Amino acid sequence: AALGDIVLRAPKGRIRLEAKNIDLKATGFNNKNGHINIESNEKITIKSKNIEVDGDAMAKFLSSGTCELVGNAALNFYGGLIDCADSGTTIKPSKGTSAFESQQRGGGFL
Repeated sequence: AALGDIVLRAPKGRIRLEAKNIDLKATGFNNKNGHINIESNEKITIKSKNIEVDGDAMAKFLSSGTCELVGNAALNFYGGLIDCADSGTTIKPSKGTSAFESQQRGGGFL
């Protein structure tokens, strides 16, 4: 489709892609293009031997419910600066100053 969209529809079935390798790539010339959107009304499951998420500027994991980070064998948590805030800081702030805590008190990421 040189000038338009390609739409694959299977209203009563599945769409499966099977190959040795599958690449999804979106290249845009500004901050309004170059996005890949994955959306589901119920669940997204990713299974692999290794999973890497690499955000050049930022990586976010957000949930309006519970957000769990589990390492059954080990959980390594590294950061040049680690800043944490919990719901208790809405009443009594942490000692010292924290831009992250201020952001969370002001409504968080959203």
